[in-house]
Amino acid sequence: MRHIINRDLPKGDYRVVCTKCDKVFVQGQGNPTQAALEAERIKNICDVCFGEVVLETNPKDETPKYDKDHQYPNCSNS
Repeated sequence: MRHIINRDLPKGDYRVVCTKCDKVFVQGQGNPTQAALEAERIKNICDVCFGEVVLETNPKDETPKYDKDHQYPNCSNS
């Protein structure tokens, strides 16, 4: 299933929708992994109009766990 970033959705929301008839199969809130798991349950072809079904998300802006002030730990066995 194709994945599209949709900035019109509220932050953190996702939906699985037909690109042809706009039928919404699933809509919810969660991270991209949760959205992908929900999308796996839906067919890639719409059962109403036979259009393409896509996953649309608008992920939250998350700060990286590691950055220049919080370095990745040294994992050497010395």
